[in-house]
Amino acid sequence: MKTTVLITGATGGIGSAISNIFAMNGYDTVLVATDNKKLSTLSDQLTIQYSNNNYVIVADLTNKDAANGVYSEISSLKIHISILVNNAGVGLNRDFSDMSWHEVEEMLNVNIISLTNLTRLFLPGMIKLKHGYILNVASTGAYQPGPGMAVYFATKHYVLAFSEALYQELSSKGIIVTALCPGPTITGFVNRANVTDSKLYKNNLLNVNPDQIAIKAYEAMMKKKRVVIPGLFNKLLVIMSHIIPNKLIMKYLRANLS
Repeated sequence: MKTTVLITGATGGIGSAISNIFAMNGYDTVLVATDNKKLSTLSDQLTIQYSNNNYVIVADLTNKDAANGVYSEISSLKIHISILVNNAGVGLNRDFSDMSWHEVEEMLNVNIISLTNLTRLFLPGMIKLKHGYILNVASTGAYQPGPGMAVYFATKHYVLAFSEALYQELSSKGIIVTALCPGPTITGFVNRANVTDSKLYKNNLLNVNPDQIAIKAYEAMMKKKRVVIPGLFNKLLVIMSHIIPNKLIMKYLRANLS
């Protein structure tokens, strides 16, 4: 029986690239996103190219109960998920005081609630078989506060801290948890988050191609690494974030996210 991987936010950017990497390496996939047409197109492309089995689940993870629906649908298909990729994420470049509660809640539901609940739901099956992988997509933003994107940076800090703690808890049970921390990446996220014109996202030294990120993430997970930060300059920035005072980092981000 082929190993099956569940990938949220599968239809664009990093999610699409990760879906391709797993299919190319012989995995069956469960592709989760909100757009049924894009999901079906991606599923058909993967099947034609790699002759694997691909399942499509339309789910909106901004709904705090969506993870339960995803789990229920997979259970009805009698599919065992041995690899979980929590890739879906929502960000918004706007001061917290200017955001509606609806916008804040959607970000929390996708980046924290759905990610945590999907992990909780699929973990027992992995533990039972003493084998499994979880890849949680955080961000280099997880390493510092982000004025202008305060909620987004804070949610990614949660993802990183949660993933690292689970790595310690679960490695002895045969489960590997890897946190992927990409830097600014030119994907559909950029338009949705309203950071298209920000200096940070226009910095070519920081940007890493989604396909390269997917390869690095896959390799790191297979090597049982706790954290992976694609891109030399992104690695250097994370190192510097431990040295430079947050006050200066926040001034830089405030100037370059606007």
